[in-house]
Amino acid sequence: MTATGTSLGAATRLALLLATLLVTLTACEAPADDDSNAGAPAVVTDALLDALTEAQALHHAADRQLAAGDRAAAAASVARVLEVRFPPGATDGDDVLLDARARLARLHLAAGEVAAALTVIDAGLTAPRESFFLGNLHMVAGEAHVAHADTLRATDAVAADHELRAGLRAYERSIAIMARVQQRILEENRR
Repeated sequence: MTATGTSLGAATRLALLLATLLVTLTACEAPADDDSNAGAPAVVTDALLDALTEAQALHHAADRQLAAGDRAAAAASVARVLEVRFPPGATDGDDVLLDARARLARLHLAAGEVAAALTVIDAGLTAPRESFFLGNLHMVAGEAHVAHADTLRATDAVAADHELRAGLRAYERSIAIMARVQQRILEENRR
């Protein structure tokens, strides 16, 4: 995280996701006499690409707003990513939304808005599947709880200790999710 609270490479990760989807789409367009993809549903749709492009544009806008020193406008742009409509069942859309939640929460943390960060985080922690992006959101939850502990330390040591433990539990969940995701990837690559 930088001093402005940006998630390093958020727009770059989104661009890579979009590029991967475009390659997947191209690969799915097999010649008519090639039945290797027969019966496989088209994963990438125009609706998904449109939504990904909209989210990417909003992240780029946030990057420029941060560069101009306008953190509030950047946070508003990232918050708009959470309003992007992805096709039902689009796991890539779920990932984009989780990534946007993490970035928005970090922007709130950089502004000292711990409660706002925790609200943004909590709304994403019920994601239906484990992914790198869910693990990352749990890591940001840990950062938020630790930041909250720091603000409480001078006035309420018991509450600060409680928040610190909540932060450590969030870090542990992040690590566990990342380990399971990595294991799943290894197993898929062995097939």
